[in-house]
This record gives sequence, structure tokens and C-alpha cells, in this order.
Amino acid sequence: HRDPLVRAALTGCWESRLPPPGPEADRAGARLRDRTAAALVSAGAAAGHGTVGPAALRHACEVGLRLALSYVVAPCDGPPESTEEAACAHVTQVLRALLG
Repeated sequence: HRDPLVRAALTGCWESRLPPPGPEADRAGARLRDRTAAALVSAGAAAGHGTVGPAALRHACEVGLRLALSYVVAPCDGPPESTEEAACAHVTQVLRALLG
């Protein structure tokens, strides 16, 4: 969260000294989400857990990614170990609710 370039890339808030990247950067995030969702759908089908549809899984992947990145951009107060565990538990709880 201290690096201006990383913060701008994660939040989309670009300053005049940091011009925004081209549209390719937006497509890269969408491709990452889609590839992750496809891999999870495939793994779920192979394990016999095909109850969650691809659209719901893609939505859950995007929500989980955005939530996880929010903890990177604006970390919780406290010792890193406890805040990382809390962030992981929160992301897991949200994803389970979305997929449950």
C-alpha cells in the first residue's frame, strides 16, 4: 500500500505523474478472473462438486479477488500476522456465503 504505482494499479486512482495504463491492463484482470473461474469449475466437476454454475463461480472469484486486494491496499491495524489471518478468514467467509 506504500508503493504509489502498485496502489494506483490496484485502485485505478492514477495521478498526473502516473499516467494510467492502456486498456490491455483491464483485459488482463478479466482474463485472470476467467482463467481462475474456469480452473475452479473444472476442478469442481472432476471432484464431483458441479453444483455451482460457472457464472456464480466467476462472480465469487471476482468478489474474492477484489476483497483480497482491498486488504492489500488498506491493511487492517495490528500485527501483520493477526491481520493477515483475519483478512483470510473474512475472504473465506464471503466466498463460502457466495458459493453456498
